Amino acid sequence: MKNAWRFFLTAECLLFVIALWQLFDTAPLAILFFLGCLSIYGATKRKKKSKRFLQIIGSILVIVSLLNNFAVWLMLVFAILFIGLKGVEISGIELFQQNWLNKKKIVIVDTVDPSTHAAERTKKSWIGDTRIGSDIFEWNDIVISIFAGDTIIDLGNTLLPKKENTIVIRKLFGKTRILVPTGIGVKLQQNSLLGTVRFEKESFQLKNEELIIYSKDYDESQRKLHILSANCVGEVEVIRI
Repeated sequence: MKNAWRFFLTAECLLFVIALWQLFDTAPLAILFFLGCLSIYGATKRKKKSKRFLQIIGSILVIVSLLNNFAVWLMLVFAILFIGLKGVEISGIELFQQNWLNKKKIVIVDTVDPSTHAAERTKKSWIGDTRIGSDIFEWNDIVISIFAGDTIIDLGNTLLPKKENTIVIRKLFGKTRILVPTGIGVKLQQNSLLGTVRFEKESFQLKNEELIIYSKDYDESQRKLHILSANCVGEVEVIRI
């Protein structure tokens, strides 16, 4: 959590510096901003009648100069996305993560004979959180493509076939957490522009890098899981249960 907010403040500071540079590099915007600040400062020296008028004019000039700055819009969009995603995580995932992971129970999964499957088409959202495995489910390879959002996949409520199974996750922003039962060999292939990977008590910081890592029991395991993940900014965590 602290690392996430540290990244947010660092990114906002960098965007603020870029916004100042764009502001003073553009003469009309710099003049508007300077006149607005001057009007607001001059309002403090005036009487009540003209004080409010100067404050309104100064505020309008400052707002217009800032809203014509592309970096300011980037700061606002990034803040809305980050705070929105972290807010959902804090209210939904982080508060119950401790109890959720500690409540372990024996789950018996009923199996059925293979059958033919009809084609399926599912509409998916661009932004939002995804949770798979809250209830018992039949295993199928998972493919998730989303613009932004947190993802939780709990494999404790399913039974993986004795082969290499696949999870594919593609997103721009957000955290990914995959819960894998003991006894399943895991291969993680992660591509990140700027992100963090936590895998079997190890932590990696990626900066426009690809990481391929295997669990210690991968070669000996009959059931294997291949996780292919790609994101721009975010965290990927593989947890044993």
